[in-house]
Amino acid sequence: PTELARHEGLFLDAVSRRVLVVEQDAGFLHVDGSHFMRSGQTAFTSSHPFFPRQLIFNDDATTVVSVEPAHTAEYRRVRVLPVLAREVPELLGRYHQRGLPWPVTLTAGDNGHFSFVAGPDGPARCALPAGRIGPDLYVLGEHAGEHSPTSFGVLRALNGGVRAIQVDGYRLLGLTLERL
Repeated sequence: PTELARHEGLFLDAVSRRVLVVEQDAGFLHVDGSHFMRSGQTAFTSSHPFFPRQLIFNDDATTVVSVEPAHTAEYRRVRVLPVLAREVPELLGRYHQRGLPWPVTLTAGDNGHFSFVAGPDGPARCALPAGRIGPDLYVLGEHAGEHSPTSFGVLRALNGGVRAIQVDGYRLLGLTLERL
């Protein structure tokens, strides 16, 4: 566990702006719903028989290359910075895509933290704090400082104003939600 802990963290692919969460679980590394076992000094291979994939870390575990049959990407370790809603007033508001049953709202959540709210009103509603990982790039978490594989980037109009957000996650790639 101690050796696997150095590989844990949040990693960002600067090209696609997707995040990769690496955690340890029962002696394996766990990424995107798959377990990875050591296959070399800094390499790990998925144990999933239908989705072969390899993770290759650099020596200090600050970079990981994800190798899949049809796609290779390089991810760099990033930190999550907590954000208060008052620090990002231009992002607050509602966003929607035609065909979705409800909008997403960027708002002030508990203790004034920047929060991503989705779902119908009532118990099924989901509100997660958003932390900053780069300029106009945020990641969602259960509480401030924790991260998940869901991120969103801000899409700006030619005048610099916010026109939409683009949400990416484990099984979600490039969902664009326009500002209402």
